[in-house]
Amino acid sequence: TKKSRALGGAIGVNYVAGTTEAFVDGATSLMASSLDLTANRGGWIVSLGASVGSATGKNGSAGAGSVGVTITNYTTSTRLANLSGATNVTGTTLLDAYDDTNLLHIGGSGAFGGKGGYGVGVGFALIENTVTSTIDSLANFKHTGPVDVKARTDADIIGVSGSLGVATGGGGQEGTAVGGTISVNVLLNTVRAEILNTVTSADSSGTVSVLADDNAAIYSFAGGFAIGKSSAYGIAASFNVLKNT
Repeated sequence: TKKSRALGGAIGVNYVAGTTEAFVDGATSLMASSLDLTANRGGWIVSLGASVGSATGKNGSAGAGSVGVTITNYTTSTRLANLSGATNVTGTTLLDAYDDTNLLHIGGSGAFGGKGGYGVGVGFALIENTVTSTIDSLANFKHTGPVDVKARTDADIIGVSGSLGVATGGGGQEGTAVGGTISVNVLLNTVRAEILNTVTSADSSGTVSVLADDNAAIYSFAGGFAIGKSSAYGIAASFNVLKNT
């Protein structure tokens, strides 16, 4: 009997990195009616990967697999630092670093054969960004308005992965189908707001607020589907790690 075989595969790897900064660093002195240092990082990273294998005939076997990897490593920071002379701000002092990275990761595979259909999908997504706002090493800081130091993240991972295996068992043949998916999503962000090594004058006034806000999230959807005449196995596993500091 004639046998036919088909294989389909797809591999996608994405690594994106960069730095967004707003700072005053190393000046001798600074006098301002207000100071606004803002660094925003946003946007979407979209990764799509798919593969299909199809083998005709009652003895045909098909296999398809897809592997998708997406990693981000951004730094978003604001900094007021290393001023050896007087720093005098009569209005609002604002340092605001905000990361709104969004990662959409979609992968899939489908295999169709008479005797066997085997579809496997693997997806891995990692956001490892750093968000900081810092006031550091001001020798003589006088403010007569509010001081707000903010570091915030709203980074999200949305992962969708699926696989399909179909074995029709044509001509009375037994058909075995397997559909398997593994999805791994990891958030390892660092979010930090600080005031360090700074001398504030006794005649300063106004509130001082230091905020580090982590609102990151993972949304993961994984599915494995199999249709076989004699046996079918659908397997899906999703692993999510959120370990921000």
